[in-house]
Amino acid sequence: MPFDFDRFARRLSRFEYADAMLRRTVYTAVAMKDNEVDSAKEGCEESLAVRVFHRGAFGFAATNQLGHADAILIRAGRLASTRPGKTKLAEPEANDCKRVLKPRRDAADYSIGRKIKWLKEYSALAKKGKVFRVQTSFTNAANAKWFA
Repeated sequence: MPFDFDRFARRLSRFEYADAMLRRTVYTAVAMKDNEVDSAKEGCEESLAVRVFHRGAFGFAATNQLGHADAILIRAGRLASTRPGKTKLAEPEANDCKRVLKPRRDAADYSIGRKIKWLKEYSALAKKGKVFRVQTSFTNAANAKWFA
């Protein structure tokens, strides 16, 4: 079942202040040793971090298992409540800064076979000199983040 970030964001509203970040990383990693593929992986990793402010104190919790989202929200709330503090939140200042960097080509558009071919070509170039052992690797990752 996909993670319902909107539902989770609504649960954050019971605190004086709360924020959450859901991060999803899709990656490809290829490692070569002496012109042979040592490992090749593609995958997806997800994590969720929550910070809450309650009764003058902050609490924080995180997980890489999205099924534990409600539990980490409770944990962050309990951490903030265990020792009430005297901290007060300041009014936020508005800052607007936008900068987008775009790569020339998206590495995800190329097959893992093509990436291995590139690494073999680079390894072969290095072997032309007096090189005893060559290790090359390729990693690309695409991150998606949601904030509440």
